[in-house]
Amino acid sequence: MRTNGLGKRAVAMSVFLASMTPAPALAQSGDAVALVGVNVIPMETATETVLENQTIVTDGDRITAMGPVGTIDVPDGATVVEGNGGYVIPGLIDTHSHLLDNEDALILHVANGVTTIRDPNIDYVGTGPAILGWRDEIATGQRLGPEIVAAKSLGALPPQFSGVFDNLDQVTGPWVSISPAALELAMDAESGAALVAKAHEQGYDIIKVNWFLSRATFDGIVAAADELGMSIVAHVPADVGIEHLVRSGGEIQHNPNLIAYVAKDYERRPGANYLDVFDLSEADQKLPDLVELMVEAGVAFTPTMSTDAAAFEIFSSLPDPGQAAMFQRPEYRYVKPATLAEWKDPAAGELAVILRDAGASRLEDILPPVAQREQMWEHYQKQLVALVDAGVPVLVGTDSSALGVVWGFSEHRELELFVQAGLTPYQALEAATRIPSEVMGRADDIGTITVGERADLVLLGANPLDDITNTSQIDGVMVRGRWMAQTDLQSMLDELANKYEADAAGAVVMEPFSGELFSGVAPTGWNELEPGVLARGNPEVDPTVFVQLAAPNTGAQELAAGVLQRYGITDLGSPSDRFESEHLAWDIYLIQHEVGVIGLGLSEQDGTAYLVLLVAQPDQADLLAKSAFFPALGAFDPAG
Repeated sequence: MRTNGLGKRAVAMSVFLASMTPAPALAQSGDAVALVGVNVIPMETATETVLENQTIVTDGDRITAMGPVGTIDVPDGATVVEGNGGYVIPGLIDTHSHLLDNEDALILHVANGVTTIRDPNIDYVGTGPAILGWRDEIATGQRLGPEIVAAKSLGALPPQFSGVFDNLDQVTGPWVSISPAALELAMDAESGAALVAKAHEQGYDIIKVNWFLSRATFDGIVAAADELGMSIVAHVPADVGIEHLVRSGGEIQHNPNLIAYVAKDYERRPGANYLDVFDLSEADQKLPDLVELMVEAGVAFTPTMSTDAAAFEIFSSLPDPGQAAMFQRPEYRYVKPATLAEWKDPAAGELAVILRDAGASRLEDILPPVAQREQMWEHYQKQLVALVDAGVPVLVGTDSSALGVVWGFSEHRELELFVQAGLTPYQALEAATRIPSEVMGRADDIGTITVGERADLVLLGANPLDDITNTSQIDGVMVRGRWMAQTDLQSMLDELANKYEADAAGAVVMEPFSGELFSGVAPTGWNELEPGVLARGNPEVDPTVFVQLAAPNTGAQELAAGVLQRYGITDLGSPSDRFESEHLAWDIYLIQHEVGVIGLGLSEQDGTAYLVLLVAQPDQADLLAKSAFFPALGAFDPAG
């Protein structure tokens, strides 16, 4: 039996192999599906409506029929889902979600019933081309995820650098011309318009207006975007101002970006809005004017309440933000360890940026005190209710990826915060379904449950109109006609949690590959020294190496001898164990060597030899065996 070194893998083996298995068998978007015996909340109008005991039939990515049970024919061969009196709402929409470089966020959104997102800056961390690729793959059914509406963010240099291009011209002219547009900075109306045209050509859907733009540049961007049919979402550049931006048709993002309109003695400070100085003593008197302005302009607003709630809770936990009670919620299992550590570290991430911008050493010295934060939160709640009551289209957007805001899960948090502020559950749901679909010009496609619309549906175990937290009681999600039961969704979440737990423990994350002679899995992010040979780092410093090879017309012992001679090993000895995978039977060898522990798997089939080898330092051998060596043996497929 396995007693030491690389052999200790019995308990954890099933977990790591499970993370390598394909996703559960799901109803594909080309299959007909019937949800039978469900209560439908169609969200078609502002009037609260529940259609009881319905059947919904979908085919492909469209809703093809809906009506009372017994009046709708279920197509032969359709996947039948018994609704058992559950409640169906349209797929949810998050109008402000940053994917960044987190491909796993797509799964988090889907698992939470979020079937459409608007990413307001897909280039935030340089991943714009990748996210455009994800968007297109999702649209064609090649990738599972929410529809992505992709924004190109346009901004300018801060005022202290505003003369940089004049200075560059003095140095480089007259033979060399420096174009702000080439550097993707909108320094004037012409370069702003050029960047809008470029974004349109590159396939971006909308434009986000960011900081430091002059009013003339902003107007040039808006005019160019309007001509190309690209809507504007916006922060509020100081030179543009709230009133001009609203009258231009821009959709303002985030609560703090409206503060300047209602505050007394407002002073915009460099950096995060939380550093601004203002007096809210007259906010109640000025709020009606702001509401009237937005009603007259017919513009929408995305408050991102979740961001403020998370930030304020973290601020209240300083100097140790990791002690915030929010981090005990289950959704943080599904956040990458590096991201979670950054959120909890006062010297990292957004918190570090706040410190840097303020030139301070302690956050407690520069952030608004508790009393002011409470006053701000009370104002945000009043503002939300006032805008909704006046008919301003207010949208659910969460700013997921911001400090402590988890993709997908934050949608339900935002809905709860809307209701806590004073909205009804139906009003909150409108802001996550029908209203954003109308604002985005997609009312005939998403946001409601009607025949002909896209089959984006969420089946809930309880009525969200009784308790908005019931939106989290998800029994199944349909994305573009693809049905996933709660067990399927949980399986995908569990895979992420297992992967992150392994990552936090220092284990290896394996990813699939397909080669000429075989396919399998290999360590993510390791350096390929030569075909089939991967090093974790610099081999001169870290001896950890992973090898997978196939050799036609060669014996296993011969193949092993060629590899092991690099380590001066000439006598392999007898195998210490056998391992049976789906495709191959492996002899397992465990070798103690001066460079570390060497685990070796050898197999032969149809005249071809196969080898998997791992060199690990003794204190890491067990972990790497569980997370890399045995998963590789299990996934090794000679069929390629």
